[in-house]
Amino acid sequence: MRQGNITLYSTRGEQSRDQTLVKDFIYGKRRASDSEFLVVPGADTAAGLFGLDFVNRYDMDLDFGTDMLRVFSQDHCEGGVLYWQAPVVGVVPMRLLNGHITVKVSLDGHEIDAIIDTGATDSAMSADTARFLYRLELGAAGTEVAGDFAGDPNEKIYQHRFDNLAFGDIQVKNAQVTIIPDLVNKRGERQQQAGNRAKLYGDEMKLPELIIGMNVLRKLHIYVAFGEQRMYVSPATPVPAAAANGMPVPAAQ
Repeated sequence: MRQGNITLYSTRGEQSRDQTLVKDFIYGKRRASDSEFLVVPGADTAAGLFGLDFVNRYDMDLDFGTDMLRVFSQDHCEGGVLYWQAPVVGVVPMRLLNGHITVKVSLDGHEIDAIIDTGATDSAMSADTARFLYRLELGAAGTEVAGDFAGDPNEKIYQHRFDNLAFGDIQVKNAQVTIIPDLVNKRGERQQQAGNRAKLYGDEMKLPELIIGMNVLRKLHIYVAFGEQRMYVSPATPVPAAAANGMPVPAAQ
């Protein structure tokens, strides 16, 4: 273990600069040697997080209908990625921001930035976004208290169902989102920035507007074309026989 120059933050505001060297790391047919691994802050039930640093040189296909992760070469014609049958496909621009796949989505009429996080069980929104953008009254009917956040009785989490979450032409109805306090910023680095003593290093660390977790992702088939900077989205459910005859198919529910 040693201290590195990258700081990891958890949604609970925990921090880690620890790194360790992994001699061999093998996934599928790919192999990496003598790789620097960041040490995730806080306790977790998983052994670790599989980050984009191992796959962003390829295309990544996440088929939650069949529970398969596939990695493809980026050597293909632009848009030539749809090897599966789908009644409709949403195509959304994407970018890598702070190590996360970040896309523009429409949530109840507002276009916001969202990160795709397969490590999150639930989708989550910052309390500031809920209050100031969606005018939600935390604790009121429809946005009830769901418990304490990170075991802190002074920090509460809430739940709210949004009518429509859209990835381009793909819509997910009645998406449940957990609303959480922004402890990333609140508990972030408090040292003054070099060259600007009016700001702290933690001032620019904050929760994304929306984290899309597995309660939504499990309904989808997602193909991430890193070279194109696009994400292709379709329902994860098998294509009904009626779709082959040109009949309409409902969006993911």
